[in-house]
Amino acid sequence: MRKGFVLFLFLPFLTLGQARYFVYLKDKAGSSGLAPQTFLSERSLQRRAAQKISLTDQDLPVSSAYLDEIRAAGFRIIGKSKWLNAVLVEGESSRMNTLKSLPFVNGIEGNADIRGDISMGQYARLRSKFTSPITPVDYGSSATQLRMLGADTMHTNGYRGTGVLIAVMDAGFPNVNTADAFTHLRNGGKIRHTWNYVYDTPDVYRDDTHGTHVLSIMAGYIPGKLSGTAPEADVALYITEDAIDANESKIEEVYWVLAAEHADSLGADVLNTSLGYYEFTDPSQDYTYEQMDGKTTISARGADHASRVGMVVVVSAGNEGNTSWRYISTPADAEYVIAVGAVNANRQKVGFSSFGPSADGRIKPEVCAMGSSTVLSQSGSTVSTGSGTSYSGPLIAGFMAGLRQQFPTLTALELREILIRSADRARTPDNSYGYGIPSYSRALKVAYSNYDVLLGKEPAEMQIITYPNPLSFPQGFSIRVGDEVLPDSQKISVTDSRGRLIRSDIEKSRLNPEQLADGLYYITVIHSGKRYSGKLVIKR
Repeated sequence: MRKGFVLFLFLPFLTLGQARYFVYLKDKAGSSGLAPQTFLSERSLQRRAAQKISLTDQDLPVSSAYLDEIRAAGFRIIGKSKWLNAVLVEGESSRMNTLKSLPFVNGIEGNADIRGDISMGQYARLRSKFTSPITPVDYGSSATQLRMLGADTMHTNGYRGTGVLIAVMDAGFPNVNTADAFTHLRNGGKIRHTWNYVYDTPDVYRDDTHGTHVLSIMAGYIPGKLSGTAPEADVALYITEDAIDANESKIEEVYWVLAAEHADSLGADVLNTSLGYYEFTDPSQDYTYEQMDGKTTISARGADHASRVGMVVVVSAGNEGNTSWRYISTPADAEYVIAVGAVNANRQKVGFSSFGPSADGRIKPEVCAMGSSTVLSQSGSTVSTGSGTSYSGPLIAGFMAGLRQQFPTLTALELREILIRSADRARTPDNSYGYGIPSYSRALKVAYSNYDVLLGKEPAEMQIITYPNPLSFPQGFSIRVGDEVLPDSQKISVTDSRGRLIRSDIEKSRLNPEQLADGLYYITVIHSGKRYSGKLVIKR
C-alpha cells in the first residue's frame, strides 16, 4: 500500500508548525467527587456490575482544572486519556518547556513530539501493515473459516452476537455505508457509533478498505456467500490509524487508547484491533523486542486496562514471522489480551504469522484462526479473499461475541480462559501456535463442567502438590509433581477462585505471593508436555 502518493490531497487538513505532545499528569485533582453516570454509560456500569468490577481512579476523567491551565498556556486539547491520566495536546514546539514546567505535569511521552521527527523520509521506512491483495473466490467459501472454530454450530444454537457490542479500531471503513454485506447492520441500527480520531470527525466511511474487510469477517452477512462469526452483533467503528499520511508514529497508539476508552464508556463487550506497532518513520521512536513486555508501550497499557474493566480484547499477532523482527508487535504483547495468529485451511501455521513469546516470557499468540485466503467482502455483493493475522483476529473477536451472548454472567477474563482451554494445543502450547485453534464444542464443555477445567481441576494423576498449604508469610512455596520438586524457573499460571486468570506463564520465582489477597488459588503448570494443576491457599 503506497500511501504517500495521496498525501498531498490532504495537506489543507494539516496544522503546520505545530507540535503534538502526549502529556502525563500527576493526579486527577477535582475528579473524585463526580458521579459515575457523568463519565460512563448505564450499559458500561452494568457490564462492570455483572463482572463485579469496581470503579477505580483510572475510570475518573482527567482534571478539568488542569485542562484549563494547559489551554491557558497556549495549547489546544486534542484528546484525553483517563486510563493513562494523560492528554494529547497541540501547540508551538518553542513552548514545550513551559508545558513541562506546569506543576501537575508528570512528563511528556518521549520528551518530544509524539509524531516523532516528521522531517524523516516519508517513504524510506514504509512497509505493508495490512494484507496481501484480495482475489475472487467461489460461492459459499466462508464455511471453512467458520467450521474450523465450530462457529457454524454456535450459530445453529442461536448465538450470533445478538445484543453484544463490538468496537473495531482500524484504518478506514469505506463502503460499509453502501455495501450489501452490511445492509443488515445499517437497517437494524447496529452501527452504534463512529469516530475518526485522525481527522476528528464522525466520518469513518473513507480511507483504507482494511477495516471494511475486518468488519465483514466479523459481522458481515451476504446470504449464501458470506457470514461473519457474529453477524447479529452491534458495532462501533473507529479510525485510529492514519492511512493517508505516510508518517508512522506513536500518535496512532494514542488515538487507539482514546478509542478504547470511548468504547468502554459506551459499554462495549468486545474490542478488536488488527493493528500493531514496533517500527516508526522516525527510528528514535522504534520499540525494541525487550519492550514487548505488556507493560511498556502506550497501546499495551491501554489494552490491558481495557481487559481489566471487562472488555474482551482481541489483537492480531502480526505479520512479521518471515521478517528479521519475527515477533509479535504491540499491543499483542499485553498480558490479558487475546493475541491471534494465523493458520491456513489445513490448520497449519502460515509463515508470516508472528511468533511469541512476549519479552517477559509469556506464551504468545494465545490462539490461532484461519488467516490465509480468509473470505471477506469490501463492496457491493462481491466476495473475495485476503491473508494476514488481520483476518484471523476478527474471526476470534466475533467468536468471543457469540460466547459473550451465551454466557452473559462470565467475566471477560473467564471467557478468555475458556477460549484458551478450548484450543486444540492447550496441553502443549508453544510460541508458534500458542494454545492452538479454539473449538466451540470444547468451550461448552469447559463452561458447563462447573468450571473444572477453567479452575484448573484435573484428575488425580494430573494434580500437583503445593506446600506449605495454606501458605503464610514470609514463607515461599514449592510445587511437586509425583516425587519431583519443580525448579524455581518452572513456568506457572495462577487462577483465582472465580476463574479469573491472575498471572499467565510466569516463572515461579517471579510470582510474589505477598501481592495476592488471602484466599483460594489454582496453580497450573506444563511439565514434560502435560498440564498439571493444584490448589494453593493463602492465609496470613
